Amino acid sequence: MDTVALRIVAQIATEFQDEDKKLSKDLEETCISLSLALLQKETHKASSLKQNKENERLLAAIQARVEEYFDNYKAACLHWEKACEGMETGDSTIGTVPKVWLFDLERCRLASAARQHIETYLGERSIIKKNANELSLRFFRNHCVHGYRPTIITGMGKHLVPCYGFEWLRRCVPKKQIVVYQKGSHRSLGQRQTELMTVNDYLDALENGKADGMYLFDCSIPKYLPTLLENLRIPRYFAHDYLTRTMRDHAWSKAWPALFVGAAGTQSSLHVDQWHGSFWMVMVSGHKRWTLFHPDDMALLYPSWSRGTLAPEFPTLEELQTQPNKYPGFCHARKQVVVISPGDVLFVPGGTPHHVENLGNTISYAGNFVDAANFDRVLQDMKTMGWKDGQLKQAYSALDEVELDAEMGMHDDIGQVENLVVPYAEYASGESASWPFQVPLECSFASKWAPSINEGIQNLDGAMALPKFCSPTPKERCVDHLDDEGYAVLGQVLTKEEAFELKCYLQGEILKALDSNEAPAGDPNSAFAKIHTRKHRYDLRLGMTDMIKKTLHTIVGVRYASVYNKILPADASLVELGVITSLPGAPRQVIHSDVEFDADARKVFTTFVALQDITADMGPTEIWESTHTEYFCSFYKPRMLGPVDPYYDKNPPKKMAIEAGNASLIDTRVMHCGGENSAESPRMLFHFSFETSSEPNAPKGFTYNLTPELRGKYSLKTISEL
Repeated sequence: MDTVALRIVAQIATEFQDEDKKLSKDLEETCISLSLALLQKETHKASSLKQNKENERLLAAIQARVEEYFDNYKAACLHWEKACEGMETGDSTIGTVPKVWLFDLERCRLASAARQHIETYLGERSIIKKNANELSLRFFRNHCVHGYRPTIITGMGKHLVPCYGFEWLRRCVPKKQIVVYQKGSHRSLGQRQTELMTVNDYLDALENGKADGMYLFDCSIPKYLPTLLENLRIPRYFAHDYLTRTMRDHAWSKAWPALFVGAAGTQSSLHVDQWHGSFWMVMVSGHKRWTLFHPDDMALLYPSWSRGTLAPEFPTLEELQTQPNKYPGFCHARKQVVVISPGDVLFVPGGTPHHVENLGNTISYAGNFVDAANFDRVLQDMKTMGWKDGQLKQAYSALDEVELDAEMGMHDDIGQVENLVVPYAEYASGESASWPFQVPLECSFASKWAPSINEGIQNLDGAMALPKFCSPTPKERCVDHLDDEGYAVLGQVLTKEEAFELKCYLQGEILKALDSNEAPAGDPNSAFAKIHTRKHRYDLRLGMTDMIKKTLHTIVGVRYASVYNKILPADASLVELGVITSLPGAPRQVIHSDVEFDADARKVFTTFVALQDITADMGPTEIWESTHTEYFCSFYKPRMLGPVDPYYDKNPPKKMAIEAGNASLIDTRVMHCGGENSAESPRMLFHFSFETSSEPNAPKGFTYNLTPELRGKYSLKTISEL
């Protein structure tokens, strides 16, 4: 290894010295340091490979990559020198910049820094996810920001905007004109295709499926949509932003938040945000998939600085993933993939390479920020590029002349979540950097979100409210809750990403079944089972494919094995397996139970897994608590007027508005129904049922909607052992 390292170092040093005898000694030392670090870093990974031939192949790729790395750097230096021709080498404000710093070496030193952390190189930089009522400002800034940990903050949604979905923009800025990028051209540095249109026209195009490739991207709200500022709040976690607290204005004093409205499938290219700026985003509508890479692994993403900017250019994520021979180091880069949903707040540390994809039509607002964690790096980047960019030079001067208290506003107190949001005016002026222990309620939109029980999720002014999700039942209470109330809410039986993957798979299965199915629902030869109130609603029977096996095993054999093993014997039979889809316009079902009460009959327990966030307007399953008991079924039920009895109006049901990946586990004797889907999206539930084995009687009324080839084949034990 030493021979290889020395040969590459010698070659690099010779190339640079031959071209410029006056090249700083610092640059030569940096080259040596970086080449050794890259070799150490890659060899550390290569050493875990068992085959010598694989080692040799990887080391050859490393050697070629080091040489390419410095070829790119050399080209960037030449580009920079050409751009700076005719400019003075000294400035009274900035001072003399040595030649070694004509182009920023910070990205290169990221790879060199790996040498100091080689022991922990393979460790994961896990994403933190916390509810705002559990996340103090001090913890966030010390552990998330200074710890360079990507973070998702939940529980703030209804305090940040007065309503969700497209309604937010239609109510606030419907006629404002915006510039929308066409056909993904927002990712191009060359000719960009744009179209000038009103907000309403753009939203209409999105809703009608006529916005393919269209993206309102990084649109400054203070500059272009200022009236929207009164209808949003800034999370206090970012209110200490140094950019808003300078004595002099600069280009980024009031640039953020920016608005992002993207069509399904649009995405950003793999990139790093400018000048090491940290990033935050509030999701208003839809879902985004973020792919985050560890900053120390930038060299494994094959960056190039040939365009002469501090932010490197990368191959596309698709190219990196599908061309292993061209990019052999990419498979070793550490990454985290996360899907963020409406109401989530995402923090991304400065210098983190990331790729973003809109999984559906999305709305969000976001901003970059600077604080003590990235202040020095930001200043260095701005100072270097300030020779070329007047706005960066101005911002550098404004930031460099002030002394800011890194501890300001850093408190352990959490208090009410409404204290954790601030109006834009206070954020932009820097006033909100301090911590007020009491914040007027009008700073939060929470009071405007709170509907009465009878009004569902509609506000008094008709605006759509933030979805209110059912809290999962504590795992240790699930069995008792199921026994007492007839149901339990299971939290994260699947991750949101797993739920989304399953949803996509099942949508494909549904389309295939619709194309090929001819028998009526309920027929033994039909792919579809009988279901109550079938209009705009269907239940597809599923086969035991690898995807379904994996999902069932994850739920009953791993994550909630302790619950299922308590309520079911090992030989409990799988008696239902399918996916229920409630399309927009589906009416409310008749109130019913799936089986009649019989103390001597076998019990059936059904699990409904939400494949997307289920909001109140999507018609979540409604459950009347404790209607599965012998007391209710023997005393009340025989005297009732069936499903229209006043009992059901006087005793409001529990609505299963649950987050994607959560599930409702029900005793099928409980009274329930699917609600009316008045939303614009279908509600999909993956479901399965198990039947106990010790009781003598079969459950009366149960339909056993299982494909014939699966009947009697799978039990709780066999699925747990898959």
